[in-house]
Amino acid sequence: MLTVTLSQLKSQPRRFTAVVLAVAIAVAFVCAALLFGDSSRATLRTTVGEAYAKADLVVSAGDDAPLSDAAVTAAARTDGVAEAFAPRQTLATAAAGDRVFRPLVSAAPPAQLSTDTLTAGSAPAGPDGVTVDADTATRQHLAVGDRFTLAPLDPGASSGSARKPVTVTVSGITAPSQSPQRAGMPLVSAPPAVLSRLSADALPASEIQVALAPGADRGTVATALHRAAAGAGIADPVVATADERVEAQVARFTGGERVLTTVLLSFAAIAVLVSILVVGNTYAVLIAQRIRDLALLRCVGATRAQIRRSVLAEGAVVGAVASVAGVGLALGLLSGLRAWLRTQPDAVPFELGVSPIAIVLPLVVGLALTLVATWRPASAATRVKPLAALRPSAEESGQRLGSRFRLVGGLVLLVGGTVLMIGGAAISQVLIALPGGMLSFVGLLMLVPFFLPRVAAAVGRLVGGSSVPGRLAALNAVRNPRRTATTATALLLGVTLVALMMTGAQTARQSLGDAIAQAYPVDVGVDVTDEGQARQVEAALRSAEAVRATTTLRPTGVDTPAGPAYQATPQDVADVVDDRSLTLRDGVALVPAGYDGDTLTLTGRGGISVTVPVVRSRSSSFPVVVTPATAARVLRDGPATGPALSGNAAPLVWSALAEGADAAAVSALRDDVAATAGIDVSQVGGGALQRLAFNQILDVLLWVVTGLLGVAVLIALIGVANTLSLSVLERTRENALLRALGLTRGQLRWMLVLEALLLAGVAAALGLVAGVGYGWAGAQSVLGALGPVSPAVPWGQLAAVLLVALVAGLLASVLPARRATRLSPVQGLATV
Repeated sequence: MLTVTLSQLKSQPRRFTAVVLAVAIAVAFVCAALLFGDSSRATLRTTVGEAYAKADLVVSAGDDAPLSDAAVTAAARTDGVAEAFAPRQTLATAAAGDRVFRPLVSAAPPAQLSTDTLTAGSAPAGPDGVTVDADTATRQHLAVGDRFTLAPLDPGASSGSARKPVTVTVSGITAPSQSPQRAGMPLVSAPPAVLSRLSADALPASEIQVALAPGADRGTVATALHRAAAGAGIADPVVATADERVEAQVARFTGGERVLTTVLLSFAAIAVLVSILVVGNTYAVLIAQRIRDLALLRCVGATRAQIRRSVLAEGAVVGAVASVAGVGLALGLLSGLRAWLRTQPDAVPFELGVSPIAIVLPLVVGLALTLVATWRPASAATRVKPLAALRPSAEESGQRLGSRFRLVGGLVLLVGGTVLMIGGAAISQVLIALPGGMLSFVGLLMLVPFFLPRVAAAVGRLVGGSSVPGRLAALNAVRNPRRTATTATALLLGVTLVALMMTGAQTARQSLGDAIAQAYPVDVGVDVTDEGQARQVEAALRSAEAVRATTTLRPTGVDTPAGPAYQATPQDVADVVDDRSLTLRDGVALVPAGYDGDTLTLTGRGGISVTVPVVRSRSSSFPVVVTPATAARVLRDGPATGPALSGNAAPLVWSALAEGADAAAVSALRDDVAATAGIDVSQVGGGALQRLAFNQILDVLLWVVTGLLGVAVLIALIGVANTLSLSVLERTRENALLRALGLTRGQLRWMLVLEALLLAGVAAALGLVAGVGYGWAGAQSVLGALGPVSPAVPWGQLAAVLLVALVAGLLASVLPARRATRLSPVQGLATV
C-alpha cells in the first residue's frame, strides 16, 4: 500500500496543490509568530546589551535599589578590577543660541567602559567637554567646538538651593543610541562634575559596570566584588556577567513572558483551525475523485485498515512537505524584512532570532493538522464497498445537520454568552464581556449547520430569480448542507474577527476623538519660554499651509485661584478654540473645567481686585482667559498690551488647523515648528497631535490584525474552491444531462459562479453582522470606563471586506467552471 500511496503522489501532484497551500500558509503563520518572538528578544538583547558591551561584570542590588558612593568606591578598589563605573543621568534644559531642547545628560564612562561610537571629534575632554548624539546635533545645528548651556529643569529644586547653568563645549558627535531606554531622546554625555553642577538629585546609580584587569580571573573577582558590595551596605548584592545582566533586563522589558508571541500564536491558532476545515474538505474532494481506485483496491484484497493507513500516510507526506515549505516561507519573509530594515536609515533595529522550537513546533503542527483533517476522509474511504463503488451512487442530500445536543448547546452558549457580553459591556468590565463574547461566538459556530444552509437557500431563491442558472445555483449551494456549513464556518470565522477589529477600532477612534476634544482646547498648542520664542513660533505657524488661524495668549501677571490669567481678544479665542460654545467678552473669564465656582476674583499687584462671572470650558487644561479690557481693570498701568513674563506663566501659542489637514501635514507641521523655533518637538502639543498619535496606533494595530486574520480568510476561500470542485465532480452526469437538455456552456459557467458567490457572500455577510456586534460590545467594555462610547460602523471597510469575499468567490469558481464546461455531454453521460 505504501507503493500505491507514493505512486498517487507522483502521478497526480496537482491534486494536492490546495492542501499544500493551506497547510503551508498556516505553518508559516505559526513559524513566523515564534520567530518574531525570538527576534524581538534577540533585538532587545542587542539594543539593551549596547550599554554592557565593554563590561565584564555588573554589580547591582537584588531589587535594583540605588547604590551608594561607598559601594562604587569599594568595587573600584577590589583586586582584579581595572575600572568601575556607576552610570548616572539627569534631565536638563539646553539652550544653543535661540534654540531650546531637553536632553538626557549622562555621566561619561571611562574609556575602557565607553560604548559610544564617535562619528566626529573626541570623547568628553576637560571640565566642560561633552558629546551629543548625531540626531540631536543635526536638529540643533551643533558641531564640534560649538558651545551651549545646560541648566536644571527646576533650578531651585536640587538640595534646597538654586543650581546654576553650565556652559559646555561639544568635543565630539556620537552615533544615535539603539537602547530602548534612550532611543529617540536628545543625548548628552558629560563629565560627572557637570552632572553634579546640574543636579545633586541626579538619578542614582542602580548598577556598577566593572572591567577586569588583564589576567584577572572572572570567578575570583566576582566573589571579591560580592564581598565588597556586602561590606559597603548592599543587603542583597548580585554580581552577574554582562550577558546575564542583559538577559535580566530583557526579561524585565518583556515581563518575563512572551506576550507578543502569545498574541500572534492566538491568531495562528485561528489559521490552523480554518486550515483543518479546508484540508478536510479538500481531502473529501480527493477521495471522491479516487472512489473507483479505492474500490478496485478493495476488490484485489486491500483491507479497510490498509485503505485508512494509505490515506493517512498520503496526508502525512503532503503535510510534511507543506510544513517544510511553510517554515521556509516564514524564514524567507523575516529575513527579507531584516534586510529591508537595514537599508532604511531611520528604521528600528531588528535582529533575526531562530530557536529550535520555532522550527520544530511548526513542523509538528503542520503534520498534526494534516492528519487530523484527513482522519475523517480516511474513515470515509474505508466505507467504500468493493462492488457497489464501481457504480455511480447518488450521495445523500438530506444529511443530518447536527444532533439535538449540538442545537441545544449552541443555543445555550449563544444566548447565555450574549447576555454575559452585553452585561459586561454595560458596566465596562472586559473580564466579564470577553468570556461572554467567546462563549457566544462558540455557540454561533455550533449553530451554523442549522441556519446557514437555509439562509443560503433563501438568498439564492431571492437572487436567482426565475432564470434557470440562478434557480439551479440556489439548489446546488445547499445540496450538501454539512459540507456547505463546514466551508462557510471557516469563512464566517475569519470575516467575523476581521469585522470585529475594524468596528472596534472605528468606535475607539471616534470615542477617543471625543475625549481628546474635551481634554485639549485647541488643535495645536506650543509651550514656549519667553516672548521672543513665542513670536518665532507664531511666525512659523502663520506661514504653514495646514494652519487656519494662530494667536498668542500672553500672561497678564495676575494670579487667580484657577491659575495664572492670560489675555486675548474675543475674536482670537473664537478663531482657534475648538469648543464653539466658549464666548469671551469683557467682564467675563474663561476657566478650566475643574474650577468650582460661578465667579472668579482677579487681584493685581497693586491690590486692586475684580470679581467676574465665569464661563467654564469642557477641558481641564484650559487656562484662565480674559480680555485686555478686563485685565486692565486690575492693573495699575492701564490696559495690558504685552506685559513682561511673570514668574509663573509663559505665553501660550495656539493654532487651529485648516479643513482637510491630514496626518502627514500635522506631523510635518510639528517638526517644522520645532526646527524653525529651535525648540524640542515635545513642546508642540494639542488635540490634533494627540488624535494623530492615537490614530496611528489604531491604524497600525488594525492593519496588523487584519493582515493576520486575512490569512485565515485566504485559507477559507481555498475551501470554497475545493467545495465547488467536489460539487462539480459529484454532479458530472447531472451537468452533462443539463447540457444535453439545452443548457449552454455560458449558462453552466454562470450557474457555478452564482453558486460560489452565494456561498462566499452569505458567509461573509453573516460574519460582518456578527463582527459589528462583537466590535461594539468589545469597545464599550474596554473604553466605557474612560467616558461615553459612541458606536461607529466603518461602512467603507466592511463593504471592502464583502467585496473581497465576493471577488475571491468569483475567482474560486474559475477552475471548477472550466472543468465542468470542457466536458462534453456525451462524455459526461458515459461517466460511471
